[in-house]
Amino acid sequence: MPFYKTDLHCHTSEGSYCAHESTRDTIERYIASDFTSVAITNHMASYWSGVSKEEDHRAFETYEAYVDHIYDVIDLARECADGRLNILHGIELCHCSSDNDYLVYGLTREMAKGYKLTHGSLESMVKYVRSCGGIVIQAHPMRFEMTLVPPHLVDGYELYNNSK
Repeated sequence: MPFYKTDLHCHTSEGSYCAHESTRDTIERYIASDFTSVAITNHMASYWSGVSKEEDHRAFETYEAYVDHIYDVIDLARECADGRLNILHGIELCHCSSDNDYLVYGLTREMAKGYKLTHGSLESMVKYVRSCGGIVIQAHPMRFEMTLVPPHLVDGYELYNNSK
C-alpha cells in the first residue's frame, strides 16, 4: 500500500502576510522532506479587496484580481514543483461573519470568481462551495479568538495546526 505524506494547510510569502518563506523555498522544503502533496491555502480576506486594512496587507482593485493573485501563486507552486510534488489548490478564507478562518478546497479559479466568498452569510458561502463540488473545513477552530461553528455548517474541522 502506498504512503502519502500531505500537508493540507500551507502558506507562502507571495500569497499570505503571515508566511516568511517564498513559494520556491517552500516547495523545495516539502520535496526535501519527502512529501507527496501540499495544498497551497493562502489567505483571502474581504479587506484585501479594494483598500488595505493594515500596512503589510496587499490591497486589490477588485475581488476578481484578488482571486487571480491567489491562483497565480498556486500556479507558481506547480511550476516550482515541476512534477516532483503534487500541488493541491485551496484558500484560507477569512469570512466576514466572524474572525474564524475556513479552508476551502475544490474550487477552480472561475468558480472562486463566480461568488464573492468573503461576503454574505457563512451558510450561503458553504452552500455555493458545496454546489461546486468543494468542501469547507474550519481552520484551527480551537485557536484563541476562534469560535467553533456547528458541524452542519462545515464539512470538517482542522484538528492539528503546526503554526505558532
